[in-house]
Amino acid sequence: MTKLTQYESLIKETSLHTNIYSKKATDDLPRHIQDSITLGHLLETGVPVVDFGSGCGLPAIPICLSFPDLEVIAIESKSKKTRFLETVKATLVINNLTIFQEDIHIWAKTSRFNGVIIAKAFMPYPKLIRTIKTLPISPQRILVPTSQIKWSEWSPELRNDPTYIHSLIEKDGFIYIQGSPRVS
Repeated sequence: MTKLTQYESLIKETSLHTNIYSKKATDDLPRHIQDSITLGHLLETGVPVVDFGSGCGLPAIPICLSFPDLEVIAIESKSKKTRFLETVKATLVINNLTIFQEDIHIWAKTSRFNGVIIAKAFMPYPKLIRTIKTLPISPQRILVPTSQIKWSEWSPELRNDPTYIHSLIEKDGFIYIQGSPRVS
């Protein structure tokens, strides 16, 4: 059994008694794991990565397992989810993952982070950009997975607003919004 398969089993098993992943989304879990791996292909070795609102570890855990040379920080404020992340880290022996149980604003006060921010289902993308701009960090870029449906719901004005969108990346059937909080 691969570590990714073990991870998927841990999510399903834990979700039976603890709400760490939506029960109705369980059928989509393999697609979400593949989405996370595809996102990992867009990251660079040597550039730190932080996953805001890591939840059950998507996309942080599949990225760590598939790209052991990437250093990933998972930030999650909910204790039951960070306990799950710690269990997964220990069970699967993931050495390139650091877990913080705190609000991103608190983490950012002591961090000198200047890598890539990733966030899957953390908050609406425009709000995420506005939030990142208030933090005392200097990320190089932001990569956020989105669906074709969610992207199509965006107004043309928002899609073309350089305040929010630097570029759109389509890879292996998935869509990633690339943003830059430095754009004003």
